[in-house]
Amino acid sequence: MITAELHLGVEEPFRPAEKAHPGLVLDTLDELEATAARIEHAGYELSWAERDTFEGYVRFHARDGFGNRVEVMTPAA
Repeated sequence: MITAELHLGVEEPFRPAEKAHPGLVLDTLDELEATAARIEHAGYELSWAERDTFEGYVRFHARDGFGNRVEVMTPAA
């Protein structure tokens, strides 16, 4: 269960960040997969292309409603 909220704002002129992004860490792989499913169910695309490329973590990336990159990860088993 996520116990924090992240509030992001938009300033004009807006341009989504290409590289810089927040990274959210969840406790378990089950939570990561459930969060991914919720994001997809809400209509957002996500990518597992870099799933195992950050040593010690499993992760996916998504874009928020403004196009900003968001990383969600959990420690690898």
